[in-house]
Formats: sequence, structure tokens, C-alpha cells
Amino acid sequence: MFKKKTPTELDSNRQPQRNSPERQNIYTYYKSRSYRENKPVRQTFDTLGVAQRDIRPKQQFVIQRKFKVSIIVILLLGLLIYDLILSSTVSISTINLTRISGIYMHPTISYQQAADNLLSKSIANRTKATINTTKIDNELLQEFPELSTVSVQVPLIGSKLKVVISPVYPAIILNDQTNQHYLIGPNGITLRPVTANFIPDLAIPVVNDQTALLAQVGKQVLAPSDVNFILTVAAQFKTHKIGIQSMVLPVASRELDVYITGQPYFVKFNLADPSTTNVQIGTYFATLNYLISNHITPTQYVDARILGRVFYK
Repeated sequence: MFKKKTPTELDSNRQPQRNSPERQNIYTYYKSRSYRENKPVRQTFDTLGVAQRDIRPKQQFVIQRKFKVSIIVILLLGLLIYDLILSSTVSISTINLTRISGIYMHPTISYQQAADNLLSKSIANRTKATINTTKIDNELLQEFPELSTVSVQVPLIGSKLKVVISPVYPAIILNDQTNQHYLIGPNGITLRPVTANFIPDLAIPVVNDQTALLAQVGKQVLAPSDVNFILTVAAQFKTHKIGIQSMVLPVASRELDVYITGQPYFVKFNLADPSTTNVQIGTYFATLNYLISNHITPTQYVDARILGRVFYK
């Protein structure tokens, strides 16, 4: 009754065209999945709270770490500043101390108190960065002429200064007109009186003073060049095995008279010109050889004070 449609005949109403708008808007599972992946997800209040809770511990950790570093830096700076501050007292160390130097040196407490007083005079002396050790060295040397060297040492670690002192070894003994003996340093400064029984132990030249020099402890009594002249004469005569009975500073002039052991005469030297010390001594030795070879013995003196000329009597 009814005519049957063939399979090849398709209903145009049921089969959309490939390029039609309806074909493009067909919803599929794969399209829906791709859309969900590319579409930004809206953060809800809960997700924001979780993110904030994750950030907050990290910020607290950073703050705590900075605080600890700051505390460490402050402590290190405090220790550094504390280490720079010096104590108001010093320690004294003595080197080259002998039995002889013990005769004229002050007690150790005297040097310590003097150094402590110098530290208290200036606030700059209370820190390692500002202390003037050279000035303290010089002031202690001026105050204590019996010291040859003073060295103020600043500790690398610690706060107490160490003052190392070394005594002067006496150069000569000066015997004044009252027969009082004084130890004289190489710089010509009087160290202290000494009794006669110490003279043999000292084994240093003894000079008899006839010029009425005023020897006072800590004061200059002879020029350093005079002391050096006396020491040079003593050393040269010892080298030539010529004994010295005594040495005298006469009243008349800047002169040193040396009395020879076993001889009736003495030798006159000029102290006024220190640059000619060795020449004068050499002149006397040459004259002595001449006198011995010619069997001449002066009865009073040999005068070597004038360069190039020698007088004897």
C-alpha cells in the first residue's frame, strides 16, 4: 500500500549538512573536557584561605631568621667593642735584669703605678684603636732614667696592657769630691749612689771627679760623648794590655787624665772634640812605641790633646 523508501534516500530534515551552523554547535564529551581544562577556575573563599595559610608560615620563618641574624650581629659588635676597651691597670715585665741592675732599679709597683697614671691622663689611652704607645714609652723613659728601653704592648685578645722594661747597665762610676760613688748610665744620667764595696763586682771604669760636678739621681751629670770617650779609652787600653790605675776629670779644662799602672806619668786627652777620640788614643799608642824603643820614660805626663803633635815631660 505504501511505497518503501530506499536506504540511499536520506531525509533531508534528519541529516544536517556538514557545514551548517547546527553541525558546529554539536556538544560532545571531548569538547566539554577541553573547555573545562582551558576555562579558568574561579577560586572560592576556601581556596584563598588555604593559600594565605600557606604563605603566612613562610613569612614568619623569614622574620625569625632575620631576627636571629640581627641578634648575632649585635652580639659580635658588642664583643668587638668590649675587646677594644683597655684596662686601667698594666702588667710589668722586666728583661735583662741582673744583680747589678737590681741595686738601682725601683720596685716593680713603682713602674706599674706610673704607667697606670699615664693611662688615666687621656681617654684616648683607654682603647686599643686610639692609644699612643710611643708617647707612653717616652714618658716612662724620662721619668725613670735607669731604664734603657720601654715597650708598651697592646694585647690582641684581652684588655690589659703589658709594659716590658729593660734596665740600663751602668757605664761608669763617678767618685765625687766627698768620696761618694754614683752609678752613671751611658747617657750620662745619674742612676743612684752605690757603696764602695760594690765597685769590684761591677767591673766598670771609675772616674774621680775634681770639677765639683753635682750628681743627682735622674739628672744629667756628664755628656753622653764624655761617657763614650771614657769607655773607648778603657776598652782600647785593655786591648793593648795597658793597665789603668785611675781616670780623673781635672778642674782646669775639658780634659781626661789617665794614670797608667806602674808608670810615673799620666796621659792627657781632650774631651771637647768627641770626633777625635780614636785619633788621640792612637797618637798615644804610637808615642808609647817611640818612647819604649828609645828607652824614654816621661816623669810627669804625655799630652795627646793636640792633633798631629805630642808633648811629653
